[in-house]
Amino acid sequence: MKQMTNRKTATKLLLVQWSRFQNVSMRLEGSTLFTGVNTSGKSTILDAMTYLLTGNTQFNKAAKDRDRTVVAYVRGIQRATVRRGI
Repeated sequence: MKQMTNRKTATKLLLVQWSRFQNVSMRLEGSTLFTGVNTSGKSTILDAMTYLLTGNTQFNKAAKDRDRTVVAYVRGIQRATVRRGI
């Protein structure tokens, strides 16, 4: 016999004034995959979810982007630049 757990599942994510997302609602079902081109906001969404669930403010450590802070996200500050090779 299977035991039922009281697991909670997120079904919706609402980003209000988080970086470039001003009032964006996303439906979450099962396993959700975020895809998109560079600088489309995938890491920004994951940073918001991480902050919501854990309170962790060490955003996107792999990018070594020190401009990613809670204050910068809430104020919509985007200092990251895209460098293109010739």
